[in-house]
Amino acid sequence: MYTLFEASFYDFNTYLGETTGTLYRLDIDRTDLKYGKVSIEEALKPAVHIEGGRTNLRLVPNELRCPKCRKTTILPARDLGGGHEAIVKAVILPT
Repeated sequence: MYTLFEASFYDFNTYLGETTGTLYRLDIDRTDLKYGKVSIEEALKPAVHIEGGRTNLRLVPNELRCPKCRKTTILPARDLGGGHEAIVKAVILPT
């Protein structure tokens, strides 16, 4: 389990699978953008397969959609306030 937006020495992105509600933590350091050899799309393949397509993965928080209308993109908050930690389960990619 990881804090959803855990601060660390490592770069990562969090994706939400719209089909299953699963969170995926993509370790950027293990991709070809940093020190690894796998592309981002290759690293996301297991999640894409589980979720039924790349369009069912949403980058958190930038690509989240309104749960009611499903069309409007929710804009990231400008002021996060005092903040708090949220512990969540996430699938770590690449495996």
